[in-house]
Amino acid sequence: MRLAAVKKIENTAVLAEIARKDKNGGVRALAVSKIRYPELLAEVAKKDKSLKVRMTAVCRIMDQKVLAQIAKTDKNVDVRLKALWRIKDPKVLADISKTYRNAVAHIIDEGMLIEIARTDRD
Repeated sequence: MRLAAVKKIENTAVLAEIARKDKNGGVRALAVSKIRYPELLAEVAKKDKSLKVRMTAVCRIMDQKVLAQIAKTDKNVDVRLKALWRIKDPKVLADISKTYRNAVAHIIDEGMLIEIARTDRD
């Protein structure tokens, strides 16, 4: 019944409160799926204890730097990979590739690939 209620809520402040504080991860994830505020999405993606909630938030984040931070630091590999796959900025991918090997697969800029090939220690 709570999920049905959240589906109908449009009030951003209420959705934000639910996304931050509800005890049920499914309810929090639904609230996150309706939120458009980048700062709140970033907060939830970085701090929520639920994998489902963090994944939902990552799927809505557009900020490449926030996605990069999540790709580098989230404790769950699936969240890190989801963030990585959403990064489109070649410079951000090149930066991530210094610490996260899978990022190289997403780089299409040959100049950046050459730079990595010339300077990487591995």
